[in-house]
Parts: sequence; structure tokens; C-alpha cells
Amino acid sequence: MGTAQSIVPCGPCTSLSVADQKQTMQASVDSDASKPPFEFIKTLLPDAQRRQVLKGLELSHDPSSEFFTERSKAIRYVEVDEGRLRTFPQNYFIQNSEYNDFSGGVKRYFKLLPDELFRGALADVILKFTHYYDIPENTTLLVQMQTSTLSPSSRRQSLTGQGIHTDGHDRAMLMCMHRGSQCRGALNQFHKELDGSQPLCTPALLEPGDAVMFKDNELYHYVTPGWAMTALDDEETDTRRTMLLIHSPVDFEGEVNKTNSLKSTATGVKLRRDSEMMDTMSRMSRCSTMSANSETREIDSPKSSSSSSFSAVDGDHS
Repeated sequence: MGTAQSIVPCGPCTSLSVADQKQTMQASVDSDASKPPFEFIKTLLPDAQRRQVLKGLELSHDPSSEFFTERSKAIRYVEVDEGRLRTFPQNYFIQNSEYNDFSGGVKRYFKLLPDELFRGALADVILKFTHYYDIPENTTLLVQMQTSTLSPSSRRQSLTGQGIHTDGHDRAMLMCMHRGSQCRGALNQFHKELDGSQPLCTPALLEPGDAVMFKDNELYHYVTPGWAMTALDDEETDTRRTMLLIHSPVDFEGEVNKTNSLKSTATGVKLRRDSEMMDTMSRMSRCSTMSANSETREIDSPKSSSSSSFSAVDGDHS
């Protein structure tokens, strides 16, 4: 388990008796049960706060995106403790292979989201998530910020390297933080069955500031392929899509979640069984967490960027 690094004030502290704690826990269960399997929420984060979170954001390259659209990411483990956010220093996560047959079982290192982000708008978003599901305090959450950069092309590109899948947790939130003007596709959809035979909604577009809450242990989710339009002569190229992900609860070492029995689709490529790829990912991940110079992103300040080469897949990895 990770060691707590710091506590970031984000609200008033309260102290509950044992009886009050039991009553609160029961109320949390009742409140969670009343929530729908998923819910799209417009403008959960106002534009000014969203831009503040993105200002100067530093992300590190995700080596696994060699198999899909170029992606960079930063992470942080947090807990809510008496109304305050407690951050942890662990800079990697492991998704269990029961839920991700492609990159599951792999220790993946990334830059840490800085403490400062958890003092303002990002703290507000995390508390909205925990309040929505009445998640008990001292539950460990994994917060991720990731940017996918689409290659200008009519070819459909996978943004996640995953088909229909579960992330292996109980509750989750996705929020769009930025969507470049040339991005197309990349819509969010939910499914009852892993094979896609029972979609629960039509694919939905998340605009910047929009979010979706969902019960990760009760249904599957999916991101449709994306593509990028070519910028007009007077336009700046911006093919980036940045998402905020929050999951609860999480295990520091990626143990199987006993309350999520959903499965994944078997894949041909399994990074955990490729020793050369594992070594490469480990070196790249560790290096990318040490140098921020080339990864500073002013997400809401579009700039011209060249196309990157990649191997796009659509639903081949879970």
C-alpha cells in the first residue's frame, strides 16, 4: 500500500461518533442504490475552473499507446479524509489482467498530478463524484488525466486500445476536459453485454466540462473510434482530447476487485507476456516520469503539431 504524502485542505473537517458513522454508511448504501447505472451530466465543471485545471498541466508518455492513438497521462491516488484530500506518492498503477487482457498485470509509471491541483477546482470535482455516490471517506481513489492526440486522417483510430470493457472498479466518472476543434468521433457508450449485443444508449458526445457517472461493476463501457479533420488554412491544428478519470475503490497493487465480477475480451497481444516490451515500457515509463520539459501542455492554447505514427486498433484490446 502507498504511504500518504500530504493532506490538502478542501473543506471543513467533521468528527462523527461510531453510531453516526454506521448511520452514514447505511445512508450511503441507500443513496448509491438509488442512482441509475449511468448518468450524463452537462457542465459539471464550469469553463473557468476547467481551464485553470489544465493550465500548465504536465503529462508523461503512455508507452502502451504504441498499439493505439498516441496518449500521455498523469495520475494520483487520493482519499477524502475528514473533508480534506489526502494524496499519495505512488507513481504507478496496475490494472488486473482479469479486466484488461492487453496491458493488465503491468506496472505502469506516470507523472504525478501535483498537490496544487487538489486545492481548487479538481478537488471540487472529486468531491462531487464522492458525494454523488456517497463514497465512504478513506476510500482510495485513482485520479487520471490523459490526452489522446489523433492523427489527421479519415482513418478511424482507437483512443484507448480497448473495446467494450470494465475498468475493474465499482464506481467511476469520466469528464471531458478538452476537445480540439478537429476531433471527430470518440463518443461514449454503455453496454449490458461484453459482446455489444445489448447497448444501453446511443454513443454520446462529451463536450468540455461534461461528465458521466457510471457503475463500473454493473455494466460495460466503450469509446467509439475517433478521427481528425485537416485544419483549414486559417485554423490552428488541435486534434487533442483530454479526459479526467476517477475510479473507486482502487487497490495499490491491482488485486482483483471482489465486487466486480465482469470480464474482459481475450486479446492476441498481452504485454505482461512480452518480456522485451515489458522492459521497454518500464524504461520509457520511468524516464517519462523524470523529465517534464517536453510534456508541459497548455491544453486550451491550441498549437500546430505534426502527425505521429501509430498502429490503430478498434476494439482489439481490452
